[in-house]
Amino acid sequence: MSSLDIKQHQFNLVSIKDLVNDIDISESKWNDTFDSLTKDCEAFYFYSSRLNLMDDEYQPLLNSLADKTMIDDNGSYWRVLCRLKPIALMFNRKQLAKLWQYYEHPALIALKHERDEVTLVAKCKTKCYYDEIISAINGAAVIYQGMELDVVWIKTS
Repeated sequence: MSSLDIKQHQFNLVSIKDLVNDIDISESKWNDTFDSLTKDCEAFYFYSSRLNLMDDEYQPLLNSLADKTMIDDNGSYWRVLCRLKPIALMFNRKQLAKLWQYYEHPALIALKHERDEVTLVAKCKTKCYYDEIISAINGAAVIYQGMELDVVWIKTS
């Protein structure tokens, strides 16, 4: 973890800067971060906006990782929310990292209780801010990339 600079900004907000590369969540240095965030969660989601690139690999990649797609902006995939297959975070992080790279604003959302999916989908259908998800859902965590390509942010409720 020495190549990661971790800073706590508020009680529920942490930034992690990769001191060597742009963010690649498939690298082993992220294992502890994902293990701690996913330890007590029942459901995981990929939420993203601003699709940068669409190629022939995108749809098969999304299909291989998604258990169910709830939002896809009428098939344009400009904005997408999908429940990830449980295996995606444990064994398919390389594929998940590839999906992450397709978007300008990628995020992973972990829910402690799968029953909160209805609230998550409702929040994400409108222009959603991560603070709204965190405020509305107890036991939620959001890992997202802002404007800096070498920093991820983690918000928790």
